[in-house]
Order: sequence, then structure tokens, then C-alpha cells
Amino acid sequence: MSNAMTITLKQLRALGACSEQVSKFEKTFGKEVTLTREVVLEHFHAFDMDWLIPKILTPVQLKAYLDAKAPLWKAYQDAEATLWKAYLDARAPLWKAYQDARAPLLRSYVDARAPLWKAYQDARAFAFWEAINE
Repeated sequence: MSNAMTITLKQLRALGACSEQVSKFEKTFGKEVTLTREVVLEHFHAFDMDWLIPKILTPVQLKAYLDAKAPLWKAYQDAEATLWKAYLDARAPLWKAYQDARAPLLRSYVDARAPLWKAYQDARAFAFWEAINE
């Protein structure tokens, strides 16, 4: 069963769509678009659908969409977690080598900066002392 939905520029403005999305809609579709299967599949990713969907669907439609989306999101998260773990595992020895190489450089910087920081703090203290004793 298909009840073709139409979205208009006027409707987007009335819903409070941001100017960027309104402009993109107008450049892509003109004043309105009927949401055919082809239109949805081609343009879904190009618009802020997370904002739009709850504003245009009925409660029944929204529940059906969210119910269908939930396992898709879970599958994505599971697959992405596997990719992220593989990345972190591959990066671990590189990160350790970087940290090991960086440690003496950072220590040299911290040691060299210490007297400079102390001189600055001493000068600040003196400037404060002079300011309160004018």
C-alpha cells in the first residue's frame, strides 16, 4: 500500500526547517516533491531526516519506522565496533612507539620551561604587589 506523501517548501518553513535545508530542498526539488521510492532512496542521505521524520510522520508511521530502524542501527553499531576495535588494535603498537619517542622530548620541554614559568609567576606576583601598594 502506498500513500504518496508530498513535502513543500511552505511546509518546511512552517515546521521551522533551517535555511540551509530549505535552500537545499528548493535547489533539489523546487517548490515541492512527492516522496516516491526513487526520490527517497536517492535523496534520503542528503537531508536532515532525523529532524524531519518525527515532524511529518503520524504516530503510527513513526513507530513503524523506529521499529524498522532499531535492528538496522544495532547491526551498524555492531559492525562499526568491530572495525573500531581492529583500528585500535592496529594502532596500539604505533601509539606506544609514539608515546615512547615523545616522552623524553616532553620531559626536556617541561624541564626547560620550568624556570621560564617560575620567572613569569615571580614577575606577576611582583606586579600584583606593586598594584596593591600604590
